[in-house]
Amino acid sequence: MIINQLILSYLDKGYKKSSYEIWVQKPHDSSFQLMHKKGNLSIENVTLLNLNRDNKYNICTDEAYFYISFTYMNGYQVLLRSNCTTSPFDERDLDYLYICFELLDAKNQIQSKDTELDVLIEGIRSVSSSLVLDDLLEKIVKNALSVIPVANAGYLQLYDPHEEIIITKTSVGFEPIIGELKMSVGESITGMVFKGGKPLIYHSTEQIYKKMNENSISPENLQIIKSSSQGKVIQAIVSVPISIGDQRIGVMTIHQFDKNGKFTEDDVRLLQGFASQVAIAIQNARLYTEVKEQLQELSKRNEVHNTLIKFSLQNKGLKTIVKEIGKMISGNVSFYDYLENDWYHHQVKHNYFSVDEISQIFKNRRHAVFVELRKPEEEKYYLYPIINGTIFLGCFILPYSNTLSIIDRIVVEQGGAILALELVKKHTLEEIYYKKTHEFFNEVIKSRDPEALIAKRKEFNLIPSHTFFVAVIELVNYQDLYKLGADIHSIISLIKKKILEVRLIYGFHNKIILLVSLDDSSFFNDSIKRLKTIILDWTNNNDTLICAGIGSNKKGAYHIGKSYEEAKKSVSYLVNKKETGIITYESIGVNRLFINQDTNEINEFINGFFQPLNTSRSRKNDLELTLLTYIRLNKSINETAKSLHVHINTLYQRLKKIEDILNLSFNDPKDFLKIQLACHLKESFAYSDELH
Repeated sequence: MIINQLILSYLDKGYKKSSYEIWVQKPHDSSFQLMHKKGNLSIENVTLLNLNRDNKYNICTDEAYFYISFTYMNGYQVLLRSNCTTSPFDERDLDYLYICFELLDAKNQIQSKDTELDVLIEGIRSVSSSLVLDDLLEKIVKNALSVIPVANAGYLQLYDPHEEIIITKTSVGFEPIIGELKMSVGESITGMVFKGGKPLIYHSTEQIYKKMNENSISPENLQIIKSSSQGKVIQAIVSVPISIGDQRIGVMTIHQFDKNGKFTEDDVRLLQGFASQVAIAIQNARLYTEVKEQLQELSKRNEVHNTLIKFSLQNKGLKTIVKEIGKMISGNVSFYDYLENDWYHHQVKHNYFSVDEISQIFKNRRHAVFVELRKPEEEKYYLYPIINGTIFLGCFILPYSNTLSIIDRIVVEQGGAILALELVKKHTLEEIYYKKTHEFFNEVIKSRDPEALIAKRKEFNLIPSHTFFVAVIELVNYQDLYKLGADIHSIISLIKKKILEVRLIYGFHNKIILLVSLDDSSFFNDSIKRLKTIILDWTNNNDTLICAGIGSNKKGAYHIGKSYEEAKKSVSYLVNKKETGIITYESIGVNRLFINQDTNEINEFINGFFQPLNTSRSRKNDLELTLLTYIRLNKSINETAKSLHVHINTLYQRLKKIEDILNLSFNDPKDFLKIQLACHLKESFAYSDELH
């Protein structure tokens, strides 16, 4: 990392004649690295410092030095060490430095992604230009190691369906004996990855050997692994499945033999990308074997890749790439971008399928499909999904008459790989934007002068005098974090297209926060109606529980913070009741009195009140259900008896038992108020223990 000269000039001005150093720890690093120094300071291991990583920045001192640390959400840290006796910077200076180092990190992240993209594209070019499978697989492993700096070695295994074992095909950084490694399905870590189809990452020697033993690694295979490592001890491991469509064909694994860094989730995604290249390479080899007589036609793959890679490297965008793919197959082609909810066409005047139909087709499917429609007339379509790991990014749609040619499939598949890289890169940049937007929004709601802050940030197009309200959307019960990120991105794109009044919107963990700016408050209900439609449509087409809370709308930027708090309370109210949909803070009504109350206290009151009705004898007579029904039906004897399917005399007997057990009277106003309150809280707030 090269420190920007502007930052150095600012630090030189602040520290004046003092000596100072700049230390940086990136997400891959296990310790700080010295990036710049001015003057002479004694050598010190800064990793021993007790730094609070929860704060935006920290200031601390010891007997000899003064420290300022800056901490960022992705694990990136910057440490300034000087021989000053006091801080040369005020709070405004520290905020400025915090942003400068953050922008420097963002620049480096983008450069890193560009490097990764170049290597991935080079791998795809190799896939398309070579049919020497062994050499190609070794090159892909080398490419993976070149962009995952903390990895020291790697190997690739493929499944032999005849012998039903996983065989090592190529390796880098191991002794040749690794070629004798043969795993059963489910054996050790790689066998488990092949069987389960999910990536695995382990960060310690103890954990690695524990998992090997738990999954019954044979003594022979264990000895081969130890012998092939040249006496080095495995410190960490990442292993990902290799698949063609739904069929798993192998496993790709990288090892770390030293502790100079650590694997991250980005490394897992990168390795999965290289595994996809392996799948493409193997599939190409199979196609070549099957269609030898069409060698001349298949040789056009070079032309396809060179053209598409050229457009990708020139950042021509999705529209140009889809258009070029349409020219290559000499036919109609459409591409649906799931993340942005956009369509791209070549020689197509309308969408062949609706977004809802595509969502249903690929709801539980991750491979290409042929679809035949018989009404109003017979039509045939080839749908090819673009997948990153387990995430659906979009799909190609091609009409055909009798069959789809081999070359057409190759163009779509290879073009899909290029589009996947473009979409992942675009999604990564969008996540950086969400982070910036989140920080700005937090500044607004915490600022004493939000109008002045808004006026400075022109890019959000906010007018301080407008009417504002905040909405918080929560996506509940997600197991796959990658899919969560993709779905949040897709929902945000829908909201941007259909609610133009949204001025600020971003995803944060499992939530979407949006700020709506209205020049006329009468449009409030219309905005809510459109948001409700989006959530309803999304819930119907996806296995997703979505709750949305809406804060009140008032004029002026000073109201934004309050509206945000109301929106958070509203969405929490829905989640606690296990209800989907959308609710405004005003519509919660009397329950607003209890939202701020401690949940434990409410539950204690409810449990304490109803506990006497939950004895075995009381449950036998359904006393709790009887009481709740009686109050809900406004003390109507006939309606309650009808609802409970009991005789009126039986109901009277039950009500008398309830009064005796609770020592309360339905006719006493104070007692009845207590009964009503307990029943209301039971109906409205007794769900929190069942959440998630």
